[in-house]
Amino acid sequence: WMFALAYAVCMALRLARFNARIDAEDQPHKSAGFLTGVPAPMGAAIMLLLGDMPGVDAAVIDPVLATWRTEPTWAAVTAYDDGIGHPFVFSADAFPTLRSLHGDKAVWKIVDHAPVEQVARIPVDGPVPLDVDTRSDYFRVCETFGFAPAGPWADPQEPE
Repeated sequence: WMFALAYAVCMALRLARFNARIDAEDQPHKSAGFLTGVPAPMGAAIMLLLGDMPGVDAAVIDPVLATWRTEPTWAAVTAYDDGIGHPFVFSADAFPTLRSLHGDKAVWKIVDHAPVEQVARIPVDGPVPLDVDTRSDYFRVCETFGFAPAGPWADPQEPE
């Protein structure tokens, strides 16, 4: 557990170091609401996962990461039966490009325009997992996973 704690402290210090210039004048990515650094010291890659896609679980993550580790490319995306989706894997070589991106769809632009040799498509059985962006998405996910809606979006009569 001591190694895990030391690693977590190193990640926090690295992120703090990258974000220490928060008051600097020339930081367009900060004004757009993005952080500066990737909190992973000496990482070979970073995997992007979205918290609003509950269907992306270990059954998806583990084979994607294992395949990328076996045949590492600049980046890799998950190729579901009906399209491309998360998780994405980016090698350390991609970090400079990732740091220069702006906007919430910037990573998709890389994925959509890069050759397969640069961004591998790792096949995974099943459809692209549901993404929760609206109240109706939330109800659809609850129904899919067999949960009763709860919290501020629990009332289906409330407007979105």
